[in-house]
Amino acid sequence: MKMADTMEDSIAWSKVDETSVAIEKLRLLCHTRAELTKEGYVAEPLSVRQIEAKMRCLKCSARVKKRPGPKCFPAPVTENKIMNPGSGQKKTDNSNKRMNKGEHVDAAPKGPPPPRCVYHPGRVKDKRFLCCGKHVSQPGCIEYQEHILPLHPDNRLLEYWQYHPTPDFDAEDSVHRSPGRRPGGKQLWQDKRIVKARRRVSAIALDCEMGISTTGESELIRLTAVEFFNGDVLIDRLVYPNEPMQHWNTRYSGITGADMHDAKRRGACIFGRDMARELLWRHIRPETIIIVHGGQNDLSALRWLHSRVVDSLILESYMGVKTAGGRSLQNLCKLKLGIAVQQKGARVGHDSLEDAMACRELVIDWMRRIPED
Repeated sequence: MKMADTMEDSIAWSKVDETSVAIEKLRLLCHTRAELTKEGYVAEPLSVRQIEAKMRCLKCSARVKKRPGPKCFPAPVTENKIMNPGSGQKKTDNSNKRMNKGEHVDAAPKGPPPPRCVYHPGRVKDKRFLCCGKHVSQPGCIEYQEHILPLHPDNRLLEYWQYHPTPDFDAEDSVHRSPGRRPGGKQLWQDKRIVKARRRVSAIALDCEMGISTTGESELIRLTAVEFFNGDVLIDRLVYPNEPMQHWNTRYSGITGADMHDAKRRGACIFGRDMARELLWRHIRPETIIIVHGGQNDLSALRWLHSRVVDSLILESYMGVKTAGGRSLQNLCKLKLGIAVQQKGARVGHDSLEDAMACRELVIDWMRRIPED
């Protein structure tokens, strides 16, 4: 897959003059912190407690809402024996034996609850687990009554889940080396050919593609950013994740394992989420306006905090009426603009460059509705 050449050429994308009036219109469309938080955007760095809540079982990788506590097994009670004061004799309280007519008491002891932790320890080959030979659709072959969690979040987990606000300073010194390491500990060096000269812009349209890691977390695998006003491509690269991957979500991302490994071999990819975020910051200031469509997952995949956001999905909710066919990017472009996007089918997946240009086009349509006087 060659980035920046995947988009359909038949769509005539708009260009907008970058004027003070146009920038002010974009600012008027920016959402409040309360609006963004309501839609799932992260507004501030996570606390240790919030990160601890994201810990997963060491065996099955399931996220556990509550840490398992010690089990208590009360002795079975057949009847309450109460001492009769002064008599030295025991008095039997039959109150617990009372029941309504027709009520049945099952004296048989209850069996143990079903196991909470169920998983396959083996890898998948040809859609079957190597540990037991079962198809990937079958439940795990290993069972535990309770999940097993780390005693406390380690430094790696704290770093993995920390969000970073857009800096005021220039992010340049660290762009030639990936801050993260692959599981084997090998340091990956970023090819200088993909590090473009710094070019700060007033607004960008952003879209990302994500895959799923072996722990079940969403991982950034492609980053696309275009200059909002003229549509120039600032970044459009595959992102080689620091985490081992379960699958590349090809049906939606359009990215295969072969695409990723080929990009790595050619030095054409970005190594890791942190490097991707730093390269993006070379074009962005805290006051830069970010245009997205349902962008909470995109910013989360980048672990990025930014306050100036225009989300075309949220804008559509301002209409106060239900949108026929839903508020997907594909449907809104068809209904409002007469543009057909995401037409390649499930076997090819989405194109983040096309999606970034499409949400940009929706926001341009909103800008045109705002009077200039």
